[in-house]
Amino acid sequence: MSRIREKCERWLNDRPLRIKMRILYVICVIIPLVLTDGLVLTSVVKAEEADRLHEMENTAEAVTYELTSQMELASLIAGNISINQYVREYLDTRYKDPLDYFIAYDKFTKDTLFTANYGSGRLHITMYADNDTIVNGGFFGRVSSIKDTEWYKTIDAQENDERLLFYYDTWNSPAVAPERRAVLIRRMNRSLNRGYEKIIKVDIKYSMLAANIANLKLADHVYVVKDGNVIFSNDQGNKPGLPFDRFVQPRSKSYSKEVTLFGEPVTIYVVSSNTLLDEMRKNVPLLIMLIAFNVVFPLVFMNLIESSLISRITRLGNAFNNKMETLRAVNDVTGKDEIGMLMRNYNRMVERQNKLVENAYRGRLKAQEAGLAQQRAELLALYSQINPHFLFNALENIRMQSIIKQEYVTADMIGKLAIMERQYVDWSQDKVEMSLEIELMKSYLELQKYRFGDRLSYEVDMDDDCAHYVIPKLSLVTFVENACVHGIEKKSDGGWIFVRVNKENGRMIIEIEDTGIGFEEDVSADLKKSMNEADIDMLREKKSIGILNACLRIKMITDDTATFDLESEKLIGTTFTIRIPVSKLKKGGENDA
Repeated sequence: MSRIREKCERWLNDRPLRIKMRILYVICVIIPLVLTDGLVLTSVVKAEEADRLHEMENTAEAVTYELTSQMELASLIAGNISINQYVREYLDTRYKDPLDYFIAYDKFTKDTLFTANYGSGRLHITMYADNDTIVNGGFFGRVSSIKDTEWYKTIDAQENDERLLFYYDTWNSPAVAPERRAVLIRRMNRSLNRGYEKIIKVDIKYSMLAANIANLKLADHVYVVKDGNVIFSNDQGNKPGLPFDRFVQPRSKSYSKEVTLFGEPVTIYVVSSNTLLDEMRKNVPLLIMLIAFNVVFPLVFMNLIESSLISRITRLGNAFNNKMETLRAVNDVTGKDEIGMLMRNYNRMVERQNKLVENAYRGRLKAQEAGLAQQRAELLALYSQINPHFLFNALENIRMQSIIKQEYVTADMIGKLAIMERQYVDWSQDKVEMSLEIELMKSYLELQKYRFGDRLSYEVDMDDDCAHYVIPKLSLVTFVENACVHGIEKKSDGGWIFVRVNKENGRMIIEIEDTGIGFEEDVSADLKKSMNEADIDMLREKKSIGILNACLRIKMITDDTATFDLESEKLIGTTFTIRIPVSKLKKGGENDA
């Protein structure tokens, strides 16, 4: 036992305090509560099951009573007919011919009011006699006409004078549609029968019996079953014209009762309509009460204890895990217990330690700041050394000499080159207004026209309200350069470059179109994907660095909301489309956020 105790202690020592509290709660609270509440719920469920069983027994009794009452009525009528002396004499009489029979039939129905009494839609009575002078029809028939029927064979094979049958009647003539039947068959009292064999057949209307069972409004599902067939049910289609459905043993809770109705054995199944979930819903108030008093309230109190202990210990542990050069004090120290005392002592230690650190490193920090200032000054000196003003002065001198010598074309080219060079080398500001970028682009295109001559034509169209929006410097020029170098230059007959800038649906649309040689389909798709996914690493690995650089800078100033599209067809031309939300662009003179 001592070894087990030591192992348990070592294991607990490695577990966080919160886990220990949970283990304590589970072992000392949850497990005992589950056991006791389980016993309570088990007893409640058993009581519920007993009540449900009693309810299902009552339901079976109600169905039995309903069927029995209808059958007893039919049996009573058949019994009264069987002892009726006038009926027996009518069936025993030998008639001269059919006319003599019909005269007797008409007199019988009028004198006895048989049609009025027994010809209702609920019951239909037919009497058969082994008298060959009787004409089949109406309420009477010959025994010879029914000897091949199953119901006659059934009553003929048993000793009892009365029998109830449920069957799907396919024994009628082809002209009569098959249907479900409930039939009470009775031999006329043999002790009084001195003449022919006589049988009474009482057809009980099947749809009426089915409706009576359905009208009981039973809460459960009821099935009256014979030989595996559902004779009646309160939840299935009791359609008289269809064969009986086969009974499927229920999976849910059920009760069965076997009864014999006038010699016909049937089983009444009562299947609970309530599922296990329904039963649980009935006990929801009890479950809520048990959970509230036995789980929720103890859990809330346990969380309060944990908050009192663990949260403060965690804050103290996080302070110790601080990776900063100086220690960090614990804020909002609360409590007068041992943990609160420990936190206050820690804060006092932090205060002393930070003072020592500050005094020790203050001198070193000053020395580092002096070194950084010296490096910054050296960098400024280097910048001044590489300042390209001499280049611009030289270009201006060359331009002036060209003007003096009346070489105006050369002077114009040098002037445009100077404008572009100033933009290329001046990176004190990476963003320019759209109008300035357009002017720079026109200068570049004019320079290219000196090279290409009539092989290069261009057209620039910009909406006036787009002129002052700020974009990355040299971004459009990069796309135009690509159109010249990779599009027009390689086409023997030259071509056009179109630049269009406008606003549409809250976006600035920039299109750079050329009628150059175009791209292959796979190259076009790869470049389009690279433009939309451009990043720093891609610039180190990909070709078309100029375009990817421009795309990346446009994405950076628009919070990665700009989109790029590329349509190209071999030997036809290429169109770059840039779409930028106007809300992400600034105008000249606005401060950066």
